[in-house]
Amino acid sequence: MFDNKPPAYLDLHESATVLVGRFRNEGAFACLTPKQLFAWLHRFYLFLDEAATRNQQVFKLYGGPQGFLLATNVAEPDANHVLKMLAFAQQMMAQAEHIRVPGGARLDLTVAMDSGPMASGLLGKTSLTYQVVGRCLAVSEELAEHQSQVPFLVGEGMYRSLPAEAAAALIPLGGVQLRCCPDEAVRVYTLPQFNGLQLDHAVPAGPAGPAVPMRLAGQAVRADSSLGAPTPLASEQGEHFAALSLHSEGGRSTSAGPAP
Repeated sequence: MFDNKPPAYLDLHESATVLVGRFRNEGAFACLTPKQLFAWLHRFYLFLDEAATRNQQVFKLYGGPQGFLLATNVAEPDANHVLKMLAFAQQMMAQAEHIRVPGGARLDLTVAMDSGPMASGLLGKTSLTYQVVGRCLAVSEELAEHQSQVPFLVGEGMYRSLPAEAAAALIPLGGVQLRCCPDEAVRVYTLPQFNGLQLDHAVPAGPAGPAVPMRLAGQAVRADSSLGAPTPLASEQGEHFAALSLHSEGGRSTSAGPAP
């Protein structure tokens, strides 16, 4: 039987923004030993985590071999959480152009974002880690997983939560049918530099709704770092993203630094 004991920690957020990053260099990663892959991933996430002390209210909730999850307005209330995530994502993608994976190829990274109500907290009672759930996360995960042509994806929930000027700068791509939204197509947007790229399995979608003012979530999370709470990321990464390198056991270095 299920135990009805309440979660050790739970918070509800009227509005939050998530970013799902997906690595698409599976071929290069498959050529590495587990130790080599772990070493490269560790260095990548060290550069993300290095910004934690800057406290810019973008938080890393997860980082693994397939990608990572970031969020705003979950660990600290932030009235500008939607716009802040959009700006952070643009900068991160610009820096990703200079990152090389083992073997010399550029890092192939897809990011998908959306905004909406969320719940966050700790699941179960052992090996507790900070978790978030919500439609916006499900939308972002499906977009990042299944959209292979467009590297920068903004869901309709995030688009509608942006200030009008910021929303007007995005390009509509059309709609996609997602498992998490079976009753309607989800409209997707991107940056102007990706205009002309096509969504995988695009379907007709209704007219885009207007952008609406952002609202501040009514509750703030009381994050406890000892229980796996999220790590804050800075919105400015400087040259850190461009300096990744992987050193083999024999002392030889596989290029992962700036592209020429």
